[in-house]
Amino acid sequence: MLGLAAAFQVASLVAVRPGGYLAGQTDYEYYYAFARLSNLGLYPFVDFWLEYPPLFPWLAIGAYKLSLLFPAWDDSSFLWFRWLLGGALLAFHLGCVTLVYLLALRLHGLPAAWQGAALYSALFTPLFTWMVWFEPLPLFFLLLGVYLAVREQVGLAGLAAGLGFMAKLVPALALLAALKAARTWPARVVCLVAAAIGASLVAAPLLPHLEFLRASFLSMLARSPWESVWAVADGYVEFGRVAPLSDHVLAGSALWSAYPPAPFSALALPALLVGGAVYLALWWRSRPLPRGQHLVALAGLAVLGLLVLGKGYSPQFLAYALPFVLLVSPDRYGLGYALGLGAVNLAEWPLYHQLLHDQPAVLAGLVVARNALLLAVAGDHLAVVLGWVRWAAVRRWLCPLLLAGLAAAALIAVPLGWSAWLDQQARLDPYAGPLQLVRERSPGPAALVFTDDTLYYHFYPYTWHQGELLVFRPRVISPDDLLFSSNLSEAANRQRLADLLERYGSVWLIAFEDDWVAGEVRQWLEETASLRQRATYDDRWRFSAEQARDVRAVVVEAWQWRADQ
Repeated sequence: MLGLAAAFQVASLVAVRPGGYLAGQTDYEYYYAFARLSNLGLYPFVDFWLEYPPLFPWLAIGAYKLSLLFPAWDDSSFLWFRWLLGGALLAFHLGCVTLVYLLALRLHGLPAAWQGAALYSALFTPLFTWMVWFEPLPLFFLLLGVYLAVREQVGLAGLAAGLGFMAKLVPALALLAALKAARTWPARVVCLVAAAIGASLVAAPLLPHLEFLRASFLSMLARSPWESVWAVADGYVEFGRVAPLSDHVLAGSALWSAYPPAPFSALALPALLVGGAVYLALWWRSRPLPRGQHLVALAGLAVLGLLVLGKGYSPQFLAYALPFVLLVSPDRYGLGYALGLGAVNLAEWPLYHQLLHDQPAVLAGLVVARNALLLAVAGDHLAVVLGWVRWAAVRRWLCPLLLAGLAAAALIAVPLGWSAWLDQQARLDPYAGPLQLVRERSPGPAALVFTDDTLYYHFYPYTWHQGELLVFRPRVISPDDLLFSSNLSEAANRQRLADLLERYGSVWLIAFEDDWVAGEVRQWLEETASLRQRATYDDRWRFSAEQARDVRAVVVEAWQWRADQ
């Protein structure tokens, strides 16, 4: 099974572009951007800081240096960098699959182990997370620390947690399982010392440049909330932001914030502290269970609490919770929660951020749905930790109810979201001016005549219900595209225009100002119609110089049929 997963994912790395046609970029472009600074002799945590701890950035530097050994592709080494770094992270992703199998084997036996690993491999979210972000690296250390804790190898578990902490903060939560697995205080001291050693292995070479290492951790504290209940309550509906990379050579830029302190943002830290105190009480109260089930549940509960109460959330963070969802709930309910969370995640990115980013109610609904599912999953974990026997009866109706509610909300939200998105796109369309004129000035059903497919595509979604839309083109489109159809002859085109004028009483001619075909159509119209209105739109000033190159001036003409003809 691992070989099959590896083959599929290697093929995906080579042939699949993450985000498809909707989201053309991934975080790999950002990884490549900071790695390229090494061309100038600038290295992370030596000459500038980054928003994550040092372990991954230096892995990216290694991949970049190797990519330079390959011939340039499209004037850069990005392709090779993408494959090399993706290949390295694939090893950690497959390691996560293996650890899910080993943990499920220990907790539930061989059939459940095969099932858990197969389901984890088949879920879209882990695959997509590996292809877009570097989360498999810290997730590997998180699961490794928990697995070693379950095996009561607390020193090695602490070492894994310390190493993972230098990739991202979340793997440090494995310490909670390791400390619980340690039966004596000396064993807990060994665990903590091992964690410190693990972190020091990565941090020690960077201590001469301590200001950048300190800036990295300060940025995590100073960063404004994003995509969380706190951010939405404060009205911030964008993704998480830090200072521009060009400013990272200044350690003080780590204190940059996307928006000023707001009332609800100030509640994030107290809420997390209160949640942490409640968690520690549960941690202290929990009793050992066979095969270390309580340790996995405690680690998963810590991850879930962080996702619900933390000040920020990014779609890749779900990768930390999914293994625990399948391990603690190895049944159809766990799978239902995993699929529901994956659907909400996909709706959040790329759908919300790419299509509906000016509809804050959409993000608010997604945050509520995500947290409701996470809290239900947390209930499964609490049932294991506290021995809630009756929770099994609750989850039998809670999971279907939540998923049904999610489906019902989607059925209601999709039509509303579609309408909001159409309005948004109409405002942002490069030809919004002529589009608005036609939509407002056309009193009833009308014929819209285009001489170019581009304008036809831009107008059709908003005007298809206003009448009839047709493209008039010359008989020969290009030397490679000969259309010898009698329906496209000059006589046929003249007759079509005459029929349209007689049927609708008027025709809108919409064409690019420099389109010679429009002149030919205009001559035909002059034979049977009178020009009532003419407007020229050149909206290139609305765009950057690069974007304006693809925008052309548009002429809109309203022609009135002359009945005497």
